[in-house]
Formats: sequence, C-alpha cells, structure tokens
Amino acid sequence: MEKKNCNLPEAIRLIVTTYSKGLLLESRVVNILTDYNAFKEVIQARFILKSIISEGYADKLLSYQGWDDSCDKLIERFIQSTGLQANYVNYVFACLSYGLGWTASIPDLEETKIEGQKTKTNTSKSHKTNSSSSLSTSVKAIKHQKAKKCEKMTDDEFEEYIWSKIEWDHNLEKKAGLTFSNYQISEFNFFTGFKILFEVKGSLKTDHLCLEYTAYDNKGRLRANGTGSYITNENFKNVREMNVFFNKPLDTLGKVLITASYHF
Repeated sequence: MEKKNCNLPEAIRLIVTTYSKGLLLESRVVNILTDYNAFKEVIQARFILKSIISEGYADKLLSYQGWDDSCDKLIERFIQSTGLQANYVNYVFACLSYGLGWTASIPDLEETKIEGQKTKTNTSKSHKTNSSSSLSTSVKAIKHQKAKKCEKMTDDEFEEYIWSKIEWDHNLEKKAGLTFSNYQISEFNFFTGFKILFEVKGSLKTDHLCLEYTAYDNKGRLRANGTGSYITNENFKNVREMNVFFNKPLDTLGKVLITASYHF
C-alpha cells in the first residue's frame, strides 16, 4: 500500500481490499494502521482495537456475514467484559463494519451509525439529539477539572503527583537517537487525563518512533493504553506533547508506563 494519512475506517477498508479481511485478526494490523496515522483523530481507538483482536472478538465478528443482532450482542459483551467507554467501542466496531464493506457511511464518533445496529446511538433523530446533548453536558462537567483531590493541588503539586506515577523507558532514547528533556505536566482539559510537554533533540535513527503509554489504576488494573506522540523525520520538531487519557479520576491513578515502538 502507498503510505498516506487515512482516518481509521478508510484505513481499515484499504487494508481489507488490498490484502484480506484476515489481516484484521492479526495484532500487527494495529502497527500498520499506526503507520497511516489512522488513530490520530481518536487515540483511544488503538487500545480498543488491540483488545478486540487479542480477546478474540475480531475473530467472532469476521465469522458473521454482515451486521445483524449478533454483532450488537458481541459489542455488549465486549463492553461488559472490558469496561471500556461505550461510545468509543461502538465507534471502533463501526469502523470495522465500514472497512469490511458492511456499511456505506463513514462512521462519526458522536453518532456512530451502523446500519442494522439496534444500539442507543442509532435510533430516532430526537434520541440522537438528546444523546449529543448529554455528551456535551458530560464534557462540560469534566472540562477544566482534575480529580476531586487533584483539583485542590497547585500546578506544581499536580506535576509532582503525576511524575510520581510515571515510569519512563529511557532505553527508547538510545535506540531512537533522541534525547528528551525539560518535561512539563499539566492537566488535560477535555478528558480526564494529563499532558506532557517535552523538548526533543538529536537525529531520529528510525523511520518512526511511536511513544506509547499504558495506564493502571491504584488496584493494578489496566485502564488505558494509547499512542502518546508519533515522531517521524517529516514531522520532527523540538517541542512535542503527548496526552494521556486515563478516563478515570486521577485520584485513582496507579502508574503510567511510557514505552515506544519503532520501525527501521
């Protein structure tokens, strides 16, 4: 495939038509989609797709001939077993449906339309309006907030608190030929999470360096995983940022592992 930027549903359809739908059963498809910047618009989709594949739900989905009630039940079981946010899960499954040619319209995160799917996101127009309004209210409720305990912290206290949770794999700097410095942490004002700003120096040895994070709560449960920053020679710049979406109160944050994947 010719390398280019694609959104997630288009990238999945390109993979299916160029190769085969069987590639969606392999974990390497996530790295291929990352090469296409397919997760740029919805970062959470990367971890969700990984889980769909690793937990065997992609295999179950591909056993169907098209979208029917069985697919709806499959999504419900996936959400119940993983506890992942329903609107993002619905979106990823909708992207898979589009990629497989089962639906004609490119999915939208807020609407997540899937032909034939009897979910809350695909009912009457008035319901979708209410759902959108509810989402907007929910966003306003968390915007400009940290967790209950964290919101009482000063900026310096908040930065110190987050750093106490981070485990950074510094071997990635040697492998990539880069050095990271001058870290700053601030709250991330859209989802519950935080932002790391840092300076990058050096010359990238690889085709790309994909910084990734895995976040656990204070009970050791995996809560979030995603691509934090994607660096190539084409988009190289000295100041970078990565957003960590925890999607749970930061008071319950256990640890965040910062690692990376490479492509030579």
